[in-house]
Amino acid sequence: MKSRLMKVSSLFLAGVVMFSACEDESAGSVNGDIVGEWELVELSGTYTRTVDTDEPISHFGQWNLADAILGAQASIAKIPFVTHSMGDVMTGFPVTSSNDRDALAAAGINMTLITQDANSAGEGATYTLSGKYPTIRTDLDACRTAAAVADIEDQGKYWVDWGYPGDKFSPGTELVADPGNFMIQRDPQITGEQVLPPFHDGSASVTLGTGDNPDVANLSFLDRDAHSDRYSEVMTTWNESTDRGVSAVFELPVDPVTGAFAATGTPAASGYVMQAAFAPWSGYWTWYAMNVVVQANFQAADVKNPLGDLDGDGTIGVTDMVAFMHMDNLAGGGGVTALGMPFAALVQSKDADGNPLMVPVPIDDSGTGDFDASGGAATMAAGGKLTYVIETGTCFNIDETIQFNAKFERHDDDHDH
Repeated sequence: MKSRLMKVSSLFLAGVVMFSACEDESAGSVNGDIVGEWELVELSGTYTRTVDTDEPISHFGQWNLADAILGAQASIAKIPFVTHSMGDVMTGFPVTSSNDRDALAAAGINMTLITQDANSAGEGATYTLSGKYPTIRTDLDACRTAAAVADIEDQGKYWVDWGYPGDKFSPGTELVADPGNFMIQRDPQITGEQVLPPFHDGSASVTLGTGDNPDVANLSFLDRDAHSDRYSEVMTTWNESTDRGVSAVFELPVDPVTGAFAATGTPAASGYVMQAAFAPWSGYWTWYAMNVVVQANFQAADVKNPLGDLDGDGTIGVTDMVAFMHMDNLAGGGGVTALGMPFAALVQSKDADGNPLMVPVPIDDSGTGDFDASGGAATMAAGGKLTYVIETGTCFNIDETIQFNAKFERHDDDHDH
């Protein structure tokens, strides 16, 4: 849902003609049992967002001690946690929010729908929808997306087509309606903002209550006025500046066991980093791991002493750097990384008896706890896991659809069953 001027589509106009042909004015009220006052008792919405961007956009995390330890080279410690390209499903989506009567009350969500009858077959009838509705909004300054509850005071026109003839209207049974039997549009005579989007292919059904059971109306529709490709199904024009939606990524889930950013967990702006590529360090991004990776990148670009493909796998990377450090250790070269760590502290090249190892072993410093720089070189030498922080949110232009399903109970008592 969005607050913006809705325009009547040609498809909607065609639908009016169709509905006019199907209406049966002899069936009592023109719009049948849907006419009345209704109270929202259940609501679900499935929000689907895809990224719309010309170039890939990344959401970064930074080592919390990068500025203090790396100074002007702090940027080398940045890690892209999320990267989205055109058409990617937005991080955190799709998401479905389902609320029963109690959940609606707890969230402060309430809506009253009043549907007037049409004057004659084929004419739009007035509806109003007022109260509080759920939405997902993005703070563009902070680049944060969060659930919210907002006011709604809508008034527009609606049409129903119960699919005459052939549908069942027996009291106590649900009206079996044709697909796409409910549509709404903005009333051109009403000024101001409108929350509900226009649609021509919604679904409506009414179950007449018996005894103390109230009448129930079920309404469903697809909101697509914030989708730059599908808007033409319900609107005639797209305005990039007012119709485009924005979603943001800030905090990311942190696994409660590993303490690292993960696919699931409690969202946080601080945590460890784990990747399969960091297997020698138990999967963690540590001070020793950073030294090896940074040195591999620096040395691969060194025109005087470039790092070669020492393991013969056709690529140049961490295993080649470990092999290089191993050979330097055995030769007594005393190599040191660009970050100041001795090769011998990062790679084990000899066994306990002082015999050379055939296969070097990267030293795993993940078990020493958090990296500690408080004592200078003495404490830094022990290594440790690096804590990363997310300092800012990242905004992405998105296309959005929302599938809404709403259940209402009749609020008035004077409708004739």
